[in-house]
This record gives sequence, C-alpha cells and structure tokens, in this order.
Amino acid sequence: MTYGMRLSSLLLLALSPLAGSTQSVSAHADQVPVAIDAQASIREFVMAEAAVERAAQQPGTPRGNTMLSIPNVLIYSPTGSLVYRGNASTIEKTSTVLETMPASVQQMSPIPAAPSLTDMLNLVPSFKSQAANVLHDGHYVVYVVTMKRDVPTATQKSVTALRGRSANLSIDTFILYLQE
Repeated sequence: MTYGMRLSSLLLLALSPLAGSTQSVSAHADQVPVAIDAQASIREFVMAEAAVERAAQQPGTPRGNTMLSIPNVLIYSPTGSLVYRGNASTIEKTSTVLETMPASVQQMSPIPAAPSLTDMLNLVPSFKSQAANVLHDGHYVVYVVTMKRDVPTATQKSVTALRGRSANLSIDTFILYLQE
C-alpha cells in the first residue's frame, strides 16, 4: 500500500460522517459537467485539510497558504494542476476570475507544492464518488470551501452564475459548506 493510498483512506475516514450531500448533475460518458454540494463540520475539514497540505508540501520548502481562510476557491486546470487559489483577502479578484472563466485561467501556471485535485476530491465522500469521472473529463475544476450561510456570499453568487454557464464551458464545480 502506498503512502497516497493510506492518506486517502485516512481522509475518507475523517470526513465520512458528512451529512446533507447533494449532487445536482452527474458526469456520464458524454462528459457533462459535475456540480456537487456537500457539508462538513469545520473541525472535520480542518483536520483532513491539514493532512493534505502536509502531503503536498515539498521537503525543505516553507508551508504555503492553507485553506483555513474561508471562503477558499481552488481552480484546477484540465490536467489536474492547481492554477488559482483565492481566499477571503482576494474576493473581488476571485469573483472576476470566476465570471470570466475559462479565459481568466488559461495562461496561469501551476502552483508548486499544491494539494492535488485527487486529494481534494478524496476529502469528501460525495466528491470522491465523482473523482474518476472528473480526473479524466478534461474540464476545469472549481473547488470552493465556504461557510454555510442564509445569505449567499459574493463567492457563492459567482459560483452559482458559473454553474449556469458551465455546461457550455466544461467546468466542474464542487462546493463544500462548512458548519460549526
């Protein structure tokens, strides 16, 4: 068993009690974009996310930004490389990036020592169930971690608008709502 397989198993166990997962669109052979929402407690996510960040960190390099800043938006290229990471301090820029995708991210370079798309999908059981489809569909992937709120945030509104356009753009979207 490889380290990656053990890490994935550990992460799945850490987040297995998720409630309220919903899948609004599923991927099929015709490569329809995936749009899935799920919920987790903050504690569960922080523990699992820290393990992913440690695994992604290259030995001898300083630890990069973590996802502990909420909301957090990760955008992966069709090859699975993280090309954009937005957080609470970049909300306006992130909204612009989301509103103009895919053009806004096509020339972005991969972020070194970043969490892999596979590891991020494996954090949440309902996301993991779509990993095989998503990793091979050639789509951009938008992965959002945000707090569950009664009033949608600017990030949530941007992702909702993106989902409305994603069928024509081949963009998969995953939103993880954290609750206390």
